[in-house]
Amino acid sequence: MKISPLHNLFADFGSTFGERDGWEVALLAGRSQEDEYRTIRTGAALLDRTPLGKLRLTGSDRLTWLQGMVSNDLNRPGPEFTSIDCFILDATGHVISDCQVTCYPDSLILLLPISQVDVIYERLQGFLILEDVEITEQSEYLSAINLQGPRASEVLSKYSPGANEVHFSHNRTGSGGVDIIAPKSEIEAIARKLVDLGAQPAGERAFQAARIESGIPQFGTDFGPSTLAPEIGIESTHISYTKGCYVGQEIVARIQSRGHTNRFLTGFLIDGDRPPELSAKLTLTDDPSNEIGWITSAKMMACSKGTI
Repeated sequence: MKISPLHNLFADFGSTFGERDGWEVALLAGRSQEDEYRTIRTGAALLDRTPLGKLRLTGSDRLTWLQGMVSNDLNRPGPEFTSIDCFILDATGHVISDCQVTCYPDSLILLLPISQVDVIYERLQGFLILEDVEITEQSEYLSAINLQGPRASEVLSKYSPGANEVHFSHNRTGSGGVDIIAPKSEIEAIARKLVDLGAQPAGERAFQAARIESGIPQFGTDFGPSTLAPEIGIESTHISYTKGCYVGQEIVARIQSRGHTNRFLTGFLIDGDRPPELSAKLTLTDDPSNEIGWITSAKMMACSKGTI
């Protein structure tokens, strides 16, 4: 199990640690899940995103080449974009990975699930022919934190970023926020400055409760390689229907022209004192053969008596 460079900071707050995707993560950052959830919704919560995988693309053709690999349009108005969400699909329109493409002055950084880094690296390498593009794995060099909540901007307004940091807006919980990418050797000092300015560390449990409540799906949990991109319900942030060709585009466009998919990801509230088990089957009646779906994510909500 790999140890986050923010381990000491979270340990100082009395965090309870666990494991996710081969990384040690803070499950609780020294407070109750309800308190940490409340920070996400009303304050500025500091979340450790170190377990995200990172690939760096350099070379003069990096932007035009990657445009043909991802589902969203990287050709945005202005000299350069900051960060764009997208999918990387196979030829049948199924999701190999979700991804954030982040623009550095001299390169592009892809943030993606750590479980898919090797898969995506090999896949992208396979599409390189004569293009001036080089792909390098950066997961051991770069780290990421997320400042999440309505007071995130207030905290950042007091903060002076370093030369090696890249900031970009990213709403990971429904409360708004900013991701910060920096070298691992610098990320703890950055996080401690943000804490001094009013951010409060929050753990994985509060993060998961907030993202589920806001209907933000997670790769490997709510969707994966067996899922068609339009089934996930986040086309508005991850898919462009007006850009040119990309891998999987023909299937995605065909689904759009026909109007719907046969299944889709959705959320709902239920009454109860505990969440349903993951992968539990949903049926219209008591007849188990009348299956209409299954549970992918579930959490007791801190703000209500319901389960989502």
